Amino acid sequence: MIDAADGAVILPMSWSPDGSAIVYEVLTRNLSSGNQWQVSLSGDHKAVALLQTPFQESHGQISPDGRWLAYYSTENGSPEVFVQSYPPGAGKWQISASGGMFPRWSRDSHELFFMSAPTAGKMMAVDVRTNGTMLERGTPRELFTTAYVNLPHGGGASAYHTYDVTTDGQRFLIPLPPSNRDPEKRQIAVVLNWAAALPK
Repeated sequence: MIDAADGAVILPMSWSPDGSAIVYEVLTRNLSSGNQWQVSLSGDHKAVALLQTPFQESHGQISPDGRWLAYYSTENGSPEVFVQSYPPGAGKWQISASGGMFPRWSRDSHELFFMSAPTAGKMMAVDVRTNGTMLERGTPRELFTTAYVNLPHGGGASAYHTYDVTTDGQRFLIPLPPSNRDPEKRQIAVVLNWAAALPK
């Protein structure tokens, strides 16, 4: 996370498949809106706006085949997942139907995962296929309830990536705070006489 000169928060979100560019998010000082930008790692390193609207656009993810950019936006009033062509220009499609955040691609770019809500949301999956310059998508389906809790990080921003997906798309790595783990395994450590360990 980097604080820009104007107080905006900059969050790196995604690498291009060839490693030549990074997609990053710029959140306003009051975190009321965010846009997606891209910067090249060669040449003049010029930043280019990918998504720049009055709405919140977040967690931009370039597909592994380099053809699509998935993200979530509040343009409909509540967060929904969208996919647009990458680079932008050839089309845009809404993927989620009843709320969606934190999209991640499968390694073959044929499936898109997202959470239905930021806290205790369901993990959803939708099949996607490329047809020329068009994106064909199936109906989102529920995989499981995540029990994830979206905790703000420094500066009030949400986590960079709430989860990751294994190469085969069959397993998910999701961080859970202690309160969401097995209550029988919770422990509290009490250190007695801790001052004795301090340097004299």
